[in-house]
Amino acid sequence: METSKILTLFVLFALLFCSTSCSADRTSMRKTPIVKVVREYAPVVVNIRTERIVDLKEHPDWGKYGEQLDNFLKEYYGAIYSKGTLSLKSLGSGVILNNEGLIVTNAHVVHRANNIFVVLKDGSVLKSKVVGVSMDVDIAFIKTKLPHPVKEIRFADSGNFMIGETVIAIGNSLGLENSVTVGVLSGIDRTFS
Repeated sequence: METSKILTLFVLFALLFCSTSCSADRTSMRKTPIVKVVREYAPVVVNIRTERIVDLKEHPDWGKYGEQLDNFLKEYYGAIYSKGTLSLKSLGSGVILNNEGLIVTNAHVVHRANNIFVVLKDGSVLKSKVVGVSMDVDIAFIKTKLPHPVKEIRFADSGNFMIGETVIAIGNSLGLENSVTVGVLSGIDRTFS
């Protein structure tokens, strides 16, 4: 009887050990380089929300048709319309480059915006301003005051890329936090007109 109890305990211990170690092995196998990159760099990917106030009263015909236009636009746009002005909002993604609060985004995201807000991974909403823009290459730099230090981005050596290498994109498309996609580098030094 003692032997069967000892054997049963041994089998239970072996099963418990195997299930624990097998589970740990499965978990470690799932921590791919992509998962590691996303965990490391997702906190520096931000959502950018902009607001642009359009003053329709600046249009020369507003005086003649102002009241009719006000009524039509109020009915069509609802809450975003306010007596001759529209509040247009947009969303985009950005990446915090350093702890001074410099962020890179697309120029079309912040173009003509009256108000720019950066939303961090922890939900903090920070006011921001444009510090540089190039519409030709659709790049803009904005700056904000960060509430805490972040991991600074490390740039790859662009002269060392290889076609076929894995690339990972993390963004906030349509306001969906940390959307991730993976692909391969399919071309180097391509030019577009």
